[in-house]
Amino acid sequence: MLQKLLNGLHMLWLGGFLYLFLISGRDNLEFDTLSASITALELTLVIGGLASFGYFRYIAETKSGQTAKTVAEEIVERDLEPLVAREVRANLRAMRETGNEAVSDDEMDRLIRALDNEMGTDGQS
Repeated sequence: MLQKLLNGLHMLWLGGFLYLFLISGRDNLEFDTLSASITALELTLVIGGLASFGYFRYIAETKSGQTAKTVAEEIVERDLEPLVAREVRANLRAMRETGNEAVSDDEMDRLIRALDNEMGTDGQS
């Protein structure tokens, strides 16, 4: 918050210095000088606004990318292993139900129990 206030004050100082530069050496104030100083202030504010927009956009993109990466890593760490285990368990059960001869029923039961024990489940998909 303090940095924003200081940036705003710097922009006002810059506009003020431009105004003083444009009216320096004049004995009387003319409207041309006043319009030139207002234009200088306007340009200062526009340039400052565009620079601020670019800076805040960069900060937002950086933070959102970091946050998205962190959240994705947490989701993968938390949810990937149970999802894979559930799919493997479902495929093993499907192989047993279809009567696949490559793996015996005892071996299939042993694989399912080992997977359930490793995942801490009670055999439910």
